[in-house]
Amino acid sequence: MIGNLVFFKKTNSLISKMIAKVTKSEFTHVAIIVGYDKMTGVATIIESDRFSKTKLARIQLSDEHVVYTTGYQPKEVTDKIIRYAHQQLGMGYDYLQLIGIFLSLVFKRKRDAYFNSANKMICSELIDLAYYKAGIKRNNYDNIGNVTPQELFEVYDLHQV
Repeated sequence: MIGNLVFFKKTNSLISKMIAKVTKSEFTHVAIIVGYDKMTGVATIIESDRFSKTKLARIQLSDEHVVYTTGYQPKEVTDKIIRYAHQQLGMGYDYLQLIGIFLSLVFKRKRDAYFNSANKMICSELIDLAYYKAGIKRNNYDNIGNVTPQELFEVYDLHQV
């Protein structure tokens, strides 16, 4: 479970509803699992979430969450994923990047890295960069670190756990 992704089906806010509509996805948020208690079903995650900095959180897995994996990864790869995610703790949320992705999807235009701040990040950027830097095979090299949660399914071979 460690190093796997938990996708969220959040539609309780205007931003989540817009993300779901524009990305044509039921998933509006994603995080990396860095700890899991089988007995309680509680996962410790690292997430870049709106209105807060990249943080550790504990969640009770429920129907609102779907866990995905790329399959078995050697411990050294999983360690790289987790190390990268931990290094991002405290990083601010990149609202400008979110706006840039939104505009590129709505107007069907190429993504502009201009909107992607180097010292801030969004949830799917955290995942993409952690996986990419750990050496997880990416299906293409388009928009590295500048993808939506739904686009993670296009760039990685993810399978539901």
